[in-house]
Amino acid sequence: MIPAAATANVAAASAGSWFTPRDPGAPRGSLARRLRRVLAHLARQDRRVLDAQVRRVQVLSQELATLDDNALQARITQARLAYRQARATRAAGAPELTQALSVVAAAAQRTTGLTPSFPQLLAAMAMADNYAVQLAPGEGKTLAVAMSAVLGGWDGRPCHVVTANEYLAARDVELMRKLYDLCGCSAAAVKQEMQRDQSAAAYACDIVYA
Repeated sequence: MIPAAATANVAAASAGSWFTPRDPGAPRGSLARRLRRVLAHLARQDRRVLDAQVRRVQVLSQELATLDDNALQARITQARLAYRQARATRAAGAPELTQALSVVAAAAQRTTGLTPSFPQLLAAMAMADNYAVQLAPGEGKTLAVAMSAVLGGWDGRPCHVVTANEYLAARDVELMRKLYDLCGCSAAAVKQEMQRDQSAAAYACDIVYA
């Protein structure tokens, strides 16, 4: 029979080869630093998932871009309905989001003549998943925001796009007007000089620029 002390020594020796217990008295670093590490790890995981989804969106949107106007309109209607119905149970990265963004990207290409880039699609998907997004100058914020705004409008909740000034609000809503119309979303820009009834009508739209 092996003495208990000898067993403990063998266990400690084998454990020591791969695991070293932390000294309880050793400094652990600030709570903020530990939280930053955890958040950074989660962000890297989320980014990998989002990147894979956006690559899928690019493939699907190019397939949809080959459809004629009637067929594309039918797919838009179908995607809008599925996206709205899944609102209550939709989790981050849900397939409904991938499908919906694919259709919106194809609609953007059809109405603007521009093929949404990877950063634009990534930004639109991240915003739809409730992330804060920062795009560098020249990466196409207007289109990225518009695609995300369509998804917000499809969700059935008020979607407000806040710009730097009234000029940009009025300009951007008109630049994206054809996209919004094709996707079945009403959109308006709010101006300071509006009367109360005009302001109320603007705020009743699916997408409101201010």
